[in-house]
Amino acid sequence: MKIKPAIKLNDHYILKTLAAGWISGMRSVSALAFTSNLIHQHRAILPLSKPLRFLANPIVSKTIHGLAAGEFVGDKLPETPDRVAPAPLTGRAVMGAISGAVIYTLAKKSPLTGALVGGLTAIVSSYAMYKLRKEIKLKTNVPDVTLGLAEDALVTGAIFASRKK
Repeated sequence: MKIKPAIKLNDHYILKTLAAGWISGMRSVSALAFTSNLIHQHRAILPLSKPLRFLANPIVSKTIHGLAAGEFVGDKLPETPDRVAPAPLTGRAVMGAISGAVIYTLAKKSPLTGALVGGLTAIVSSYAMYKLRKEIKLKTNVPDVTLGLAEDALVTGAIFASRKK
């Protein structure tokens, strides 16, 4: 019986970029946590450029994960602007673009294409998840904080799934 080789990043880089962009639309810094996990997985088999070595640094990675956890709290604060307001939307697009560029670089593809895919996906996700939360709240009267916690669970699941080899 022939054993299949492990799945390589190149096999699914587009899906991973779309996932990072979608995560960025929900929780912007969490996209970097997702991407940091991917870098950590592949650093032993790929020569890393300076920016990728920086993101692979365990201290930087832990800091990113800590900021992502803090973002979960920040999302629930009443003074937090809507994700589709200009400043938050721009931040989400930038984080999605950075994540996409990194994932495409790991796959030895064009980082510019990765940035476009990740950034645009973050924008689509921002609007889609904003509208979804508003519609669910309107139709079910579920408190917004509960919907935010459900979204946090989706993001956390994606981050933990990206840690698997």
